[in-house]
Amino acid sequence: MNKTLCSITLTASLAVAQSEKELTAEWERHYRCGEQNYEQHNLPLAENCFVSALAAAERSSTRDSRIGTTLGSLGVVLLEQARK
Repeated sequence: MNKTLCSITLTASLAVAQSEKELTAEWERHYRCGEQNYEQHNLPLAENCFVSALAAAERSSTRDSRIGTTLGSLGVVLLEQARK
């Protein structure tokens, strides 16, 4: 592998890592928003926050528990809204 190709690969890897950090921060921000609004019984806003958190988790190349966690919380909110 030549020096230029190694440099490009390293730069791309760093960009992906930074992007993953940004997506994780975005997910955390939206998920926290959902939790806070759920606790305050603002279910429509909690739903919006959890939908945004899900979108951030789905854009991530890292597969972890964020999608399942978010879907579970979103499901609770949707069920509670259906009961009203």
